[in-house]
Parts: sequence; C-alpha cells; structure tokens
Amino acid sequence: MRTPKKAVAGLLTFMLTSGLLQAIPAFPVYAAVPDYIEINQLYGGGGKGDTPFSNSFIELYNPTDSEIDLSGYKITYSSNRENSKGKHAGSTWQNDGMVEVRELALEGSIPAKHSFLIRCAAEETDVAVVSLEDADMDWTQVIDNDQSVEVILYNGDTRVDAVST
Repeated sequence: MRTPKKAVAGLLTFMLTSGLLQAIPAFPVYAAVPDYIEINQLYGGGGKGDTPFSNSFIELYNPTDSEIDLSGYKITYSSNRENSKGKHAGSTWQNDGMVEVRELALEGSIPAKHSFLIRCAAEETDVAVVSLEDADMDWTQVIDNDQSVEVILYNGDTRVDAVST
C-alpha cells in the first residue's frame, strides 16, 4: 500500500514529466557533510487560486543510509515579488524596500531514504486534486514559487541546499 507522501510524490512526478507543472531546478549541495538532506520539491500557488494542491509545501529528502535528526536544521523563505496592486501573496517584500527572511526551525527526524513534508499555508482553490492531509510539520507561510523566491536549508549556520527562481 502506498503512503500519502508517496502518492503525492508520484503525482508530482507525473505532472512534472507531462509538463503540467513547471520544474524548479535545485542547486547542488553546498556543504560537504556526512549526513545531508536536500530540498526535493517546492510548490506554492502564491494565492493565485485554482491550484491542484490543497496547500503549498516543501518536501525534504534524506538520500543517506541513516536516519537524520533535524535538531539544528532550519528552512528560510523569502520572496521580493510584488504586483501592480501591491504586495503579492507569499511576498516578504517590505514597504521600505527590504526583503524579510522567514525562518522555520525543523523538528523530528527523517528516516534513511525517506522524505519529510512541510505543509505550508492552505491554497485558495476549488480544484485541488491533491489534499495534503498527512504532513511531518506545518508552517503557516504562504509560498509563491512563480518568481523571485529563495528557499534555503541550513544545518546550524551551514547552507546545505537551496532552491530559487
């Protein structure tokens, strides 16, 4: 029996390979550490509506043969996107022209060869095909992965992985 996380991963793979979703390339690992985690997937509707997922999300993956404790790990998110009507949903741009960086300290652990799903803010959609009911952590952050977004994974002060558009 497939778990909900595996079903989400399978659906995302199908949607990415069929061109229904645009892939966001991940950058290589920045720190050579024995235990590492990578940002496997990132999705955010950014408040556009009519998105295929019930929530924005960030999926981490542990490619190693050992369980990794998330103590000391954190995710940061920032987006300087704005539109003609003002601040775009998911933007962390401030009126003074600065971009606020939002941070989430991670908790728990990721078993070997498994993923870790961070369920972010709910999307405003009536067409959600995938409902993210099973998550490892929740974050109220709205994610917008259309443009001007940076998500960074840190272990302490060491940058481990990043995704930006």
